[in-house]
Amino acid sequence: MAENLLVNSIIQENLEKTYTRAQRLKIDNKSKIIVLSDFHLGSGKSRDEFKKNARLIKTVLKEWYLPKGYILILNGDIEELHRLRLPTVSRAWEELYEIFLEFKKGPGLYKILGNHDSNIPGIRKNGRCNAEIEVNSSLLPSLILEYDEYEMMVLHGHQASLYNSPFRHKMNKFFLRYMAHPLHINNIKRNFLSDKPLKAEQRIFDFARNKGIVTLTGHTHRALFEGHSEEEYLKIRIDKMIRDYMKKEEPKEELRAAISNTAKILQKLIENEDYKSRGSIYDPLSVSCLFNSGTVIHKFGATGIEIQGGKIYLTAWFDKSNTQSRVFLFDPTRFPMKAHPWIQNHTLKSDDLDYIFTRLSLLTDKKTRNH
Repeated sequence: MAENLLVNSIIQENLEKTYTRAQRLKIDNKSKIIVLSDFHLGSGKSRDEFKKNARLIKTVLKEWYLPKGYILILNGDIEELHRLRLPTVSRAWEELYEIFLEFKKGPGLYKILGNHDSNIPGIRKNGRCNAEIEVNSSLLPSLILEYDEYEMMVLHGHQASLYNSPFRHKMNKFFLRYMAHPLHINNIKRNFLSDKPLKAEQRIFDFARNKGIVTLTGHTHRALFEGHSEEEYLKIRIDKMIRDYMKKEEPKEELRAAISNTAKILQKLIENEDYKSRGSIYDPLSVSCLFNSGTVIHKFGATGIEIQGGKIYLTAWFDKSNTQSRVFLFDPTRFPMKAHPWIQNHTLKSDDLDYIFTRLSLLTDKKTRNH
C-alpha cells in the first residue's frame, strides 16, 4: 500500500510538471484541430508499422485536413527512435515531413514528445531533410487548449507510467536498437486492455478530475471518448447496424457479415481475462475528462480526435478495400473524398465542447483557472 501511494505521488508530480510546462493555445468555436498520435515512423521497410497505412494518412492529411484549415497536433511517438536514428526515419518519410511542414507554414503544427521520440537530437542545419529540421525545431512536453475559462491538456500519456522513467527509457532504447532491431525482433504486441494501460489512464483521469481539466492523450493506442470502453462502442455499433439492416433493401450480405464479425469481436473482448472494466471505465458518473486519439497504425485504419465548430469528435479513417476494417465499421455513405473513393470516414462519437466542460465543472464542482 505504501509503495502504491509513493508511485502514485511520483506520477501525479510528473503530471503536474507536464501541466506547468505546457504551451498554451486559445481556441474558440471557429477553431479546427486534428490530433493524431503514435505513427512510430520507421525505415519504410517491411517492419515499419506505419507503412500499411502510409498512403491513407498522407492522403487524408494533404487533401482533407490541410485544405480545410485544420491545425495539426502530433501527440507523441511520431518517430520510432528507440530502434532507429532520426536521419534514417526522415529519409524514409520525406514526403510526410513535407506535409507536416505545410501545416506549420499554413494552419499550424504542434509536435508533442512521446516516449519513443523523446530523444530527438539537437537540430543541425546540415541535416538531409529540411522539412524534418523545421518540423522538429519546436518540440513540446504538452499543450493546453484554452476554451473560454476551461482547459484541455494534450499530452502523450507516458508521464503516467514509471516504466518510462529516464533510466528505463535508456535501457529500453539500448535493447531495441542494438539487440532487438538487428535480430529482426518485432515490437511486443501490447494488450491494450490489460492492467498497465488501464492504470496509466486511471492516473491521468484522477489528475484531470482533481484539477478540473480535460486531458487528451495517446500512448496506449486505445481510442477513448470521455473514458468509455470498447465494449460500449461495439454494443452501440451492433445496435446501429441491426437497425440499418432492418431498413436496408437487398442485398444485405455485407452488412450481415459486419454484424456477425463485430459480435465475435465483442464476445472475445468480454471473454478476455485481462479485460476487467465495464461501461464507463473510470467513474460511474462518466466525468468527461479523459479522451484518447488512439493511433494511426491500427490494422483497420486510423483514429484521431477532431475539434471544430465547437464540438469534439472521435473519428476513424480507413481503406474501403481493407476487409479488416469491416469488423469494426460499416457505413456505406461516408466517402468524403470524391477523388479517393477508397477512403472511408466514420465518426465514432461526438459532443459539444460546452457540454463536455459544463458536465466536468458540475460533477467535479471545479472550474479551471483563468490565465
